[in-house]
Amino acid sequence: VVLGVAGCSGPVEDAAPGAAEAGPYAAEFEQAAVGASDFVRKVLADGTITPDEQRESQQKYFDCLVDNGLEASWDYSSGGRQYVRIDTHGDKDANGEISLPCTKAWVWEIDSLYWAVIDNPDKADPDDISAACLIREGLAQEGFTGKDFAELKELAGAKEIVVEGGDQPGTYSFPQNTGLTEDEVTLPSGVPLSDERVELCRYAPGSR
Repeated sequence: VVLGVAGCSGPVEDAAPGAAEAGPYAAEFEQAAVGASDFVRKVLADGTITPDEQRESQQKYFDCLVDNGLEASWDYSSGGRQYVRIDTHGDKDANGEISLPCTKAWVWEIDSLYWAVIDNPDKADPDDISAACLIREGLAQEGFTGKDFAELKELAGAKEIVVEGGDQPGTYSFPQNTGLTEDEVTLPSGVPLSDERVELCRYAPGSR
């Protein structure tokens, strides 16, 4: 396992000078720049992240992982968004020792901010954004609100979760949950929350 990360930029402590140009996400851009690498700061400096910058960030992250001995590949989420998949063959320590420095050097906050701005440019309530997406996709009727969607999500939840390993193993109870699955909880149209189209509106509304 190679612990060093070649070609990674060093950290700096001041905020991105162009963060104020990021509109509703100005605070997030400013905070993301604190302690970030030179590359990340440069991307954030003008208060926007372009598609080319996001792709370059991902490619540099991928190259950093591979150059330092991790097995990585390109994959796509259900929303059609490309991401880097890491296979450490069960060696979680190696994953952390190498992937974390690579993350900080090349993708720190860039990807999350990029998609946040695409999915929710006005920084509205996420459930409202999802509800609007469901209406737009014909999965819910006009008048369906973010509050309605939030209430449906609350219905789907396990009453008990067993955690094995980690820092806090044990059985955790959630008496407020119904125990229903997302297959069993449906929109008023009858479409279950587990439907891929619903999940896209929930997790990647900007893809629709």
